[in-house]
Amino acid sequence: MAVRYDLDIADVYEVLVYYHNNPAEMADVERRHHPLFVLTI
Repeated sequence: MAVRYDLDIADVYEVLVYYHNNPAEMADVERRHHPLFVLTI
């Protein structure tokens, strides 16, 4: 992914860490972008 989009691997890692450390916020973003998305945790 990083090579394909010319991204720094550290930036990709930082985004993944943020995603996993903020599941409620990420679920909210997914619901806003995909209203039919249902997240079950």
